[in-house]
Amino acid sequence: LFASMGACKTTADTVCNDCSDGCTNDEREAVEAFCNLLGFFGVYMGAYGWVAVILGIVSASMGCCICCSCCKLKDAGKDAGTAVTGEVVVVGQAIVPPDQPQEEKQVQS
Repeated sequence: LFASMGACKTTADTVCNDCSDGCTNDEREAVEAFCNLLGFFGVYMGAYGWVAVILGIVSASMGCCICCSCCKLKDAGKDAGTAVTGEVVVVGQAIVPPDQPQEEKQVQS
């Protein structure tokens, strides 16, 4: 794209020198603008420059997801690699049913 911008001045000079009566400044600017337009479409459509734009957006989005730890890119943390077994874990003292004798309650606790 930038190479076409620099080449368009030379192209406009060549076109204006080939004219018998030369070019005015408005005509020269029109030739340069048309050349820049062709260069833009040539780069982005013909040379697949649009792929670079799309991949740039995708890579920037993925970079933001990695830096922000969102979606499936979150750290697994301390529980990484452990399987969920469904075992019941009692935190604190277990409750003994009231129909058991007092001495069994003390032995269980």
